[in-house]
Amino acid sequence: MKTIGITGGVGAGKSTVLAYLEEKYNAFVIQADEVGHIVMAPGQECYQPVIDLFGKDVIKNDKTIDRKRVSDVVFEQPDFLSRLNGIIHPAVKRYILKSLEEQKKEAMRCGSRTFSGRTLPGVL
Repeated sequence: MKTIGITGGVGAGKSTVLAYLEEKYNAFVIQADEVGHIVMAPGQECYQPVIDLFGKDVIKNDKTIDRKRVSDVVFEQPDFLSRLNGIIHPAVKRYILKSLEEQKKEAMRCGSRTFSGRTLPGVL
């Protein structure tokens, strides 16, 4: 199994490239931005640490984290950005590595080098 990372700035076309790889080659695609949302969902590993950092005011009525409110604080108080990144980035990395390992095990179990795309569980 080959692992390819696609990086680039906002509007660079990362999502377009990933969609192409997924459609044309049936590639297993993980988008770190989506994983960042998943790990902040209620019951996930970053949910409570983010609330602890920003306070209960960032909880919406549906119990999800108000990312707009979090971003407002981060842009007003830049020191919060590195603290938020310290919570989210390691969790995203763990999630991606675990997903890749699961995909490798599935491929070994099936004896195949073809990987089917799948939807990541959680709130997207």
